[in-house]
Order: sequence, then structure tokens, then C-alpha cells
Amino acid sequence: MSKKNIKNVISKIFNIFLMVGIVFPMVYFLYRFVIEYLEKSMIITSFSSSVFSAWMSVSGLFLKLLIISVFFLLIKILTVLPILFRRVSRYHRGTDVKEISLLSGIDDLKNLDVEKFIELYKENMYSAEKTAALLPVVLYAAATSNPDAEKILGFITGSDLTKSEDVDEIAHIKCQIDGKPYIALSYYTCTTPENEYRLLDNPITRIKDTGNFYNEDDEKTLYIACSGSGSYRPIRLKPLTPRMVKKSANEYIKDLSVDDTIWLFDEFSSTLVNVKTK
Repeated sequence: MSKKNIKNVISKIFNIFLMVGIVFPMVYFLYRFVIEYLEKSMIITSFSSSVFSAWMSVSGLFLKLLIISVFFLLIKILTVLPILFRRVSRYHRGTDVKEISLLSGIDDLKNLDVEKFIELYKENMYSAEKTAALLPVVLYAAATSNPDAEKILGFITGSDLTKSEDVDEIAHIKCQIDGKPYIALSYYTCTTPENEYRLLDNPITRIKDTGNFYNEDDEKTLYIACSGSGSYRPIRLKPLTPRMVKKSANEYIKDLSVDDTIWLFDEFSSTLVNVKTK
């Protein structure tokens, strides 16, 4: 069981404990009120005394419930505060950008095969930002008719290459970028339309994290800087737990040895759009 799954189980157990701590006293004191307090008030002959007794009983009941409920609600609030602070922190770091360098130069792109790509992926697979920085590597392989392009695309997207729909999707991606390596190179900061997207040594990609999750601990959207458009383009990533890795239909993925959640590409169609040329 992954760390995230363990945290989710502990959180659910704790929430049940809090709910029981609030609901059980409410039911118990309500029972005492109905059975005991009302019976006592009924035997008082004076109407005003009966009303006063009932009022005191109700006041005492709700005071006890309020004290107990406030106690457990405070505990719940204290557990929620770290999550709230993370959300606020994630919101305010929307303009923060990470600069990531995974390659030494153009030769790393030209000499890439699926085995080398998987080794590069293994070095970065636990980080969503570093996984996103692999985008130009993948696109360059697809654009230059790399003989392993289908395998690389199939691996990074977690596709089942025995299914015709997955094969067709990969073929569609290749068709969009085939013969346009400059699109892939535009995702490195050292390239521009003016220098014809010439790649320099130690190329850097800029990845921006706005904290945009489709679901909590689920798919995540990051943004990669594109020198050919002067803007950032979105990449949606999907997480794979160790259990999901073992059950993967992709032969390369299921052979990975992982001990935590890794990231793969889910949707990146906007990064295939053409860029300015000189």
C-alpha cells in the first residue's frame, strides 16, 4: 500500500472517530432528556414550574452538547488547517517557475532510443515537474521519425500497444508533429524563432505549477514555457501508484520497480500546435 493510500485510510478512520464523538453524545443526552427530564417535569403540578424545569433541562442538555461538539470540532479544524495552508500556498505560488535541465545537448535527443528514454524517465518519474520536462524529448522523437518513437510515446502515455485505439492515438500524435522538430525544440529556453530553434548545451525547460488538480491527489496540470508562442502551454499528468504500475498493460511500465506514485502524460494536445518560424 502506497503512502498516499495509507494517509487516506488514516484520515477516514479519524473522521469516523470525530463523527462518533459528536453524534454519540448528542444521541445519549437526547435520550436522557426524553426519558428522564421530561418525566420529572410532568410530575410537577405547577405549570410555570413545569415550563421552568423543562427549560432548564433543555438548556443543560444543549450546553453539554455544545461543549462536546466544540471540542471535537476544534480537533477537526486543527487537522484541516495544514491542508488549508497547503492550498493557500499552492494558490500563491502560481507565478513560481521551475527551471529544469535533463539533457546535455542535441546529441542526447538525436541518439535517443526507448531504453535510454526509460532510464531518463526513471531518474525523474517521482516528480510531476520533471516528468513534464520530458515533453520536448518525447516530441522530438516523434517529429524526427525516431524508430522507437511509438514505444516512447506508448510508454510515457501508458498506452496499451496491443489495442488499436491506442495505436491510432499515437499515430495521430506523430502525424501532427512529423517533420516539425522545431516544435519540440521550442520548449527549451535557449531556442527562439530568430536562432531557428538551435539547441545549446544544457538546455533548460521552464515548468509552472498553478496547483491545478482535477481531483485531490489525482490528475494534475502543469504548464511548460514555449519560446515559439511566448506563452505557457498545459500538460495534464496522471499518477500511477505502485499497484497500478504492476497491473499496467504497458510492458515497459509494469517492469518498473517503484515504491511511490509516479507520473505519466495524460493530455498534451495543446503542445502540438505549431509555433512561429523565422
